[in-house]
Amino acid sequence: MILLISVIFTFFLFLIIYIFKDDSNDTFSPINLSIIFIFITNVPYMISLHFNYNLLNESIQARISYNELPVSLLKYTLLLILSTFFLVQGIKSNTSYKIANKIPVLLHNESEQRYKLSGYTAIIIGLVSYTAFFDRAGGFSNWISNLNSRASFTTGNGYLMNLMSLLPIGLYIYIYTFRYKKNLFKYLLCIFLFIIVFLLTTTLGGRKSSLFLIAYSLIVWNYGVKKVKNISTKIVFLIPFISIYVLAVPILRTSSEKMELYFNNPENLIEEVGKDINTLTKQVSYIDHQLLIMDYFNVNNIWLGKSYIDLLYAPIPRSVYSEKPPVDDGVYIRSIAAGYDVEPPQAYDTMYQSSWPPETFGAAYMNFSFMGVLISMYFLGIVYGITYSYMKKSNFSLFSILIYGNVITNFQFSNLRIIQTLSYLILLLFFFSLFFPVKKRKKQY
Repeated sequence: MILLISVIFTFFLFLIIYIFKDDSNDTFSPINLSIIFIFITNVPYMISLHFNYNLLNESIQARISYNELPVSLLKYTLLLILSTFFLVQGIKSNTSYKIANKIPVLLHNESEQRYKLSGYTAIIIGLVSYTAFFDRAGGFSNWISNLNSRASFTTGNGYLMNLMSLLPIGLYIYIYTFRYKKNLFKYLLCIFLFIIVFLLTTTLGGRKSSLFLIAYSLIVWNYGVKKVKNISTKIVFLIPFISIYVLAVPILRTSSEKMELYFNNPENLIEEVGKDINTLTKQVSYIDHQLLIMDYFNVNNIWLGKSYIDLLYAPIPRSVYSEKPPVDDGVYIRSIAAGYDVEPPQAYDTMYQSSWPPETFGAAYMNFSFMGVLISMYFLGIVYGITYSYMKKSNFSLFSILIYGNVITNFQFSNLRIIQTLSYLILLLFFFSLFFPVKKRKKQY
């Protein structure tokens, strides 16, 4: 039954792409990318659940039995299909076009030398910030050993984590320099930088962001360097890299004794990789979170927007206000899963020290029920459409590409994503102003 639901869900997702495709045939358009991301974060995990119910978190299993799971997933996917339709309507609305047309275009004094200097600087600052973060977390090994409690490590380190985001920005800037010149050395250096950034992103505990790094890099190349043609062929070349990644993770996180066992008995490694693939589908999915939210909340206990009050406390350092609520509203969801009785605004220290990010779907449902999901997804589509239109209006400047790439891969109407996106935009504006003189360009579209 679950497998059938996943097939029907996939059919409707790509039917929406087919119905609403535009004449530009842009593979990286917001409609294509948003629906592909919805597919990636839902269908593989549903297929895994079809074969292994125990992948579902134990707290969800306590609420939704094996026999009830197909019905719960059907309700979830039906609402998600409908909300995806609203998302697409928001992307295609004239509102996004009109708003983008009112945003001034920033003209930068650009050159390959300026981009290289800014890119290398961003990479160095990012690496130093990663080092400082791991030092605060008690060392790299301690961080890796406590990934399940990573929310407790990141709390109070928001400003440092913003500086850490300069590392991938440095990578994207370097990719953009290929518009000026291409040679073998640059390709080799770019591959090396990509691997470093990819691995460091992975160490933060969420492989979804690592996979989205690939999408972000392709977006920068497509709009900033050269249009990516035959994307399906290009993806084939990524398969060996992803396969090595899936193989490497269980090896890297094991002991030397077990590593020797893998080398002497390769079948054990294959079994571990199979388990790791299921873990990967679970890590990139929010289904557990959304099923909990849909089961726990109803019209009688929704929060009516109270979780967004926490945004008012976000700029205040926790050292100044110890009762500060979590910036990450996923802490509330994880606390509910652990059996806590919580309601915003509530001090972070009184809750479970981990997070289940709700994204737009979950944040809207727990605040405004199913109608809130549809409306929020429509406005999310408008935001996607604004950044896409602005990028085209800016003649695909790196600044506009980075804004579009970040929004389409990260922005959601949840507290964590709102703060992350705003912090990223502020950092981007500040960083670009240091390296590129900016002046306003006359309005043209």
